[in-house]
Amino acid sequence: MDITQPVAANLQQLTVRERVAAIAKMMNVSERMIYLGIKLQRSGRADLVDAVRAGTLSMHAALAQLDPPKPKDDGYTKLVKAWNAASEDEQARFLVGLMKNSGYTLVEN
Repeated sequence: MDITQPVAANLQQLTVRERVAAIAKMMNVSERMIYLGIKLQRSGRADLVDAVRAGTLSMHAALAQLDPPKPKDDGYTKLVKAWNAASEDEQARFLVGLMKNSGYTLVEN
């Protein structure tokens, strides 16, 4: 007798969220871990899935390889983004303020 049959039949009647909660409880892991496992399987990276199943790679390490952390913007990059997003008037105001604060004098024609 297959003991998973009644469980599988009951899971079919639940919503996705309820299924994830039930599976997480059965496996003694968090619901988030189940969703991360689904994400890993859907990634198409069979090498990572196999490594996690074999126990040679943790779920979090595998997911880190899927989505490597993005480098944080340094101050210069933030300034360039702000400059590019600014209107011409805002750019002109910035330049005038910069020149005044740095000791330059404006000569108007």
